[in-house]
Amino acid sequence: MSAAKNGPLPGGYYMPDGMDEVEDWAYGLPDTRAFKDEMLERRALHAADQAEAAHAGRHGQHDHPWCVQCEMRRARESGNDHQDYENSQWECRGRVRNYMARHKGLTLIRPKKADAEDSSDPAVEDFSGRVLTGGTFILDAPTDVPAVWGSGDSVLWARGESLMLVGPPGVGKSTLAQQVLLARLGITASVLDQNVEPTGSKVLYLACDRPPQIARSLHRMVKPIDRSVLDQRLVVWKGPPPVDFAKYPKALLQLAQHYGADTVIVDSLKDVAIGLSEDAVGAGYNNARQHALAAGVEIMELHHQTKRGAGGVGKPNTLADVYGSAWISAGAGSVVLLWGQAGDPVVQLSHLKQPADTIGPLDLLHDHVEGATRIKSDTDPLQVLRAHKDGLTAAMYARLLFVPDGTRQPKDNEIEKARRKLDGLVRKGFAGRTEPLFGGSAGTSPATYLAVM
Repeated sequence: MSAAKNGPLPGGYYMPDGMDEVEDWAYGLPDTRAFKDEMLERRALHAADQAEAAHAGRHGQHDHPWCVQCEMRRARESGNDHQDYENSQWECRGRVRNYMARHKGLTLIRPKKADAEDSSDPAVEDFSGRVLTGGTFILDAPTDVPAVWGSGDSVLWARGESLMLVGPPGVGKSTLAQQVLLARLGITASVLDQNVEPTGSKVLYLACDRPPQIARSLHRMVKPIDRSVLDQRLVVWKGPPPVDFAKYPKALLQLAQHYGADTVIVDSLKDVAIGLSEDAVGAGYNNARQHALAAGVEIMELHHQTKRGAGGVGKPNTLADVYGSAWISAGAGSVVLLWGQAGDPVVQLSHLKQPADTIGPLDLLHDHVEGATRIKSDTDPLQVLRAHKDGLTAAMYARLLFVPDGTRQPKDNEIEKARRKLDGLVRKGFAGRTEPLFGGSAGTSPATYLAVM
C-alpha cells in the first residue's frame, strides 16, 4: 500500500511532521532493539497517538494505518479477539518507525511478522540460558554472597540483586551512588571502606532527576585524566526514559543491552515509573527490574521515603517507610537508608533490608567540596568543620552531635558542650571564629566557626 508524494494517506489523513509517503505497512511487533534512536521512538509514539485522536469515531469506516483503534478492529476481524490496546499501539508505532527509518536516513529496524501457523516460539529460545538443573542451581551456587559492593558478610550490594538508596532530598544519595559508580568504573577502588567490584563492561546512568546537578556533583569527584575511562565506559541518559518502565517492563533491559551496559543506576525511581504508590505500577516496575537482573544487569536505584512520625519528620526504620507500593522494596535485594537534614555534612546510614549481615547504623561524613564520603569514627569537630565549608555555629554542631535525626532542637547544655569543643579548635589554631552580632533588624547572629585550611 502506498500514497502519492505529498498526498493524503488512506482515510484522508496526512503523515505528521512533514512525512508524506508510505511504502508499505509491515505488521507485527517491533524488533527488541526499540531504542535505536530516541527521537525516532518519541515521534513514532506521538504519530500513533495523534492519528488515533484525529480518527476518533471513524474506526469502522477506514483502515487508517497509524490508528490504534483501527488496528484493534482489524485484529478482531481477523480472529485475534485478544489483542489489547498496548499491542496495537506497538504495532502502529513499529510502522511509523520503519517509515521514518527509510525516509530520514536512519538505521532500519524491521519488525518480525507474526505467523499464526508457526508453532515455534522464538521467545522461548531467549530464556534457554536461564534454565538450570536442580543440582546445578542449588549445589553449585556459591555459599557466600557474591558482592558488587562489599565482601564476606558485609554486603551493601549483592550481585544479581538490586540496591536501593532511600532518603529525603539533599541527604547525599546521589553523592554516595556516584562514588560507587566511579569505583564500578575502576577510577577508585572502595567506598565506605568496602570494595566495589569493577565492571569489564559499561555503566548506564539514568540521570532523570535534575541532570545538570548530577553533572556538577560528579565533576567534583573526577579529574581530566579520567576522561578516557568516562568516555569509554560510562553512558549517561539525560532526563526521563523514553517509556514508562512499569508499562513496558522489558524496556529497562533493552536500554542496557543497546548501550552494552552490565550496570544501570536509576536516579531516581519516581522518574522512570509514574504512580509508584499504586500496586500495579510497583509490580510493573519490579517486573522490569527482575527482567534486567535475570539477564545479568546489576541495578542501583535512588528513591525516597514516606513522611512518618511526629510532624512527619521521624526517622524511618522499616521497609513500610519506603515510599510507594510494597512491591518496590519487596523486589530489592538491599535497601539502605540515608537519614539527616538536607546539606548536612554528617548523616546516618541504616540497613533496612540486607542480603547478608546488617551494616550500621553508621555515621557518615560528607565532604561537600571533594564529593567524598567516609565513615565518621568519632565526633571530631575538625573533620566536621572541614566538611562544612560555610562554617558551623555551636547550635548546628550540637545538632549534628546529639540530635542527628533532627527530631528535636538541641538543649542548652548540649550547645554549650559543642561550643567548648569548637573553642578548643580556635585555641589550637585549627579554626577561626567570627564574633556574634546582637540586635539589628535580623536579630542575633551567633558566632560562626570555620576550619583553617
